[in-house]
Amino acid sequence: VREVSSVQFGLLSSEDVIKQSVVEVSQPLNSVDQKTINSILDPRFGVTEKNGELCPCCKQTSLFCPGHYGFLRLAKPVVQTQFLNIAIKKVLKCVCYKCSAILYDKNDAGTIQNILTKSEKNRFNFVVANKNPKMVCPVCKAKQPETYKTNTKDPNMLGKIIATFKIRKESVEQVNEELETATGREGGEEEDANEGGEELGDEDYEARMEQGAQRGQVQKKGEKKREFKKRKPTDVKTVPIVLDQEKYHNILSQISDEDCELLGFNHKFGRPDWMVWTVMPIPPISIRPSVSFDGGKMSADDLTIVLNSIVKANVELQKLLVKADNSDNDLTEDAKNKIESV
Repeated sequence: VREVSSVQFGLLSSEDVIKQSVVEVSQPLNSVDQKTINSILDPRFGVTEKNGELCPCCKQTSLFCPGHYGFLRLAKPVVQTQFLNIAIKKVLKCVCYKCSAILYDKNDAGTIQNILTKSEKNRFNFVVANKNPKMVCPVCKAKQPETYKTNTKDPNMLGKIIATFKIRKESVEQVNEELETATGREGGEEEDANEGGEELGDEDYEARMEQGAQRGQVQKKGEKKREFKKRKPTDVKTVPIVLDQEKYHNILSQISDEDCELLGFNHKFGRPDWMVWTVMPIPPISIRPSVSFDGGKMSADDLTIVLNSIVKANVELQKLLVKADNSDNDLTEDAKNKIESV
């Protein structure tokens, strides 16, 4: 027996989940009383029956078998929703959507040193509050989104983030190409940032000339009119891009260990991309034991039933994605909706 000197909390990476597991779940369960291999009732999850049965992993009976974890490879990344607003959205505001570099000039030694002197928690809050006001990446020079928002009212938007750009009309196509190149996503729909945008009539022009004169900004009539036309409201566009879990997981996973430290994350115990699951841990059978009834009938625990429904949905989604990759024809609308709903 040794004295506990410290406790370290953190997140598990996909590699850690797999390393600590004894079975990969890949098959849905057909019957709750059938211990199918590679299902959520695989015998390697442990034993709970008090009949002297030995666990195939630890070779212990139910008295000493602690139970063992498994894992499920997800067809699509899934966000752990408790992190979405308190961390993920804030991290995205601090890194480049295109190259994942932190939005600080690392050549500014004074600022970087000031960040590193703070504790990890205070460091993250400081970086979020004092991010690059120019909204331009210091590394790749890409213009950054103005805002990152979530929409909790629309069920189809759960787990997704809306990145909004405000750019000139002629730059819309360029930004869409950068977004597609960065994470393989298509550009978003365009919306007018302002209403109106008609060319100035003579009466409007004269009124604005009078306003300009009051502010001491009188210029020649032709020059002023050209300036008004150049600054038409329709020149600026609002471009919303919907980022699903796969897209922002790609951005987060490309953040360097050095930038993780600057953001206040310890890359050994909790990188930002670990907040999005690509591998789901499956708890041992000792946490969700089946109940036996008279006559030998078995009833699965509620958690086991929920986990089995997740496995079924994951297997179905994998098949749809394979079909989408191999099919020359368009998928049915129902299939598209099932993929999109994830």
